[in-house]
Amino acid sequence: MIPEMKLTSKGAALLAKVPAGAAVPVTKWQIGTGALAAGSSLDRAALVAQLKELPVSSVTNEGSTATILGQFTNTGMEAFPFEELGLMATDPDEGEVLICYGNAFGAGEQIQAGTAQLREFVFGTELTFSGEANVTAVIQPALVFIPQSEKGQPGGVASLGSDGKVLPEQLPEMDVSTAMAGFDTKDSLADADGIVITDSAEDNTGKRVLWSKVKELLGKLYVPLTRTINKKALSSDITLSAADVGAAAASHTHALDALTGILPVNKGGTGQSSLEALLAALKQAGAVQIATGSYVGTGTFGADHPCSLTFDFVPKLIMITRYHTGTSSIDYIFPGDSEGNYWLMDANTLADSDASLSGYVGTGFGRVFGYGGGASVGYKSSDQRTIYWYSGNDAGSQFNSDGTTYYYASIG
Repeated sequence: MIPEMKLTSKGAALLAKVPAGAAVPVTKWQIGTGALAAGSSLDRAALVAQLKELPVSSVTNEGSTATILGQFTNTGMEAFPFEELGLMATDPDEGEVLICYGNAFGAGEQIQAGTAQLREFVFGTELTFSGEANVTAVIQPALVFIPQSEKGQPGGVASLGSDGKVLPEQLPEMDVSTAMAGFDTKDSLADADGIVITDSAEDNTGKRVLWSKVKELLGKLYVPLTRTINKKALSSDITLSAADVGAAAASHTHALDALTGILPVNKGGTGQSSLEALLAALKQAGAVQIATGSYVGTGTFGADHPCSLTFDFVPKLIMITRYHTGTSSIDYIFPGDSEGNYWLMDANTLADSDASLSGYVGTGFGRVFGYGGGASVGYKSSDQRTIYWYSGNDAGSQFNSDGTTYYYASIG
């Protein structure tokens, strides 16, 4: 550290100007890294290489001696050699001047970077007057720190954890039950009585809640004792009988209902004895029927090799599609690819035999795209349950390509 501090010529001139008993206003400390050669004069007007200014942390006047202290911390600083120290004061004629100066002459302490090791220490000097000492300074409490040696120590201050709060082991006993153990008890609460709570929404500050408010809140959670069920008070557990709620007793009988056998529709039944009979009845009543399936193409086409599908009902609408992957397209059931590779038949418009065909695509029947006149022809059997179709172009146009699986759905 700095071995000694000397009063500068500027400092001696300032003290000579100050009348006996008048105040000497010191302002701040300065530290630096400039090392003087051994034996150099300490009578300087400024530091060799000023590094940082530090506030005056305290001034104590006792008799003819004034002690001026400063504080240092390396927080936020790079490593440096502590080579020089100066004390500044206000001269009424020259303004702020260097009144005391010290130098380590190259032997200054190496202070580590703040990120490597925290360093904190207090330094200072004494001024001796011929009469009563009177040194003043403006102390900024926000800039005065507590030395590390006083933190967490008896007679010092409590330490803070990483969360900025006092460590639990340094807190006094705060058991509320112990603090309130000597309070008198009260069995009957009045609405104006208060209960002490801590408010979590306001940093757990103490609050008082009135008993009337507690009762109001409890009333929203629990049933009042004045409430009854079927005129039975809820002051204790209750038992409800079947008669209390208008229900039949556990052991009771009913007169035999006249309904036996098959339950008719007007009584909530189906009127049928089996699922097959029910389906047959629904068909006869005209219920909508759907059939789905698939077939594999044989590669044939033309009037001599028609394709056909037979259903157990009269179809009204038939859809046929395929699914395949190729170099240019994928066909879907609906709505088809850009080429429209699906067939849609309106069976109601088909002729009853191929003898009546005109040789071109019939009304309501055909592939969405075709090859012109005569591309697709369709007809049906006399009972209207078998549908035939063929194309004069090729097996693909007839939806009968060899090995290709085709899927159909029919609504009737």
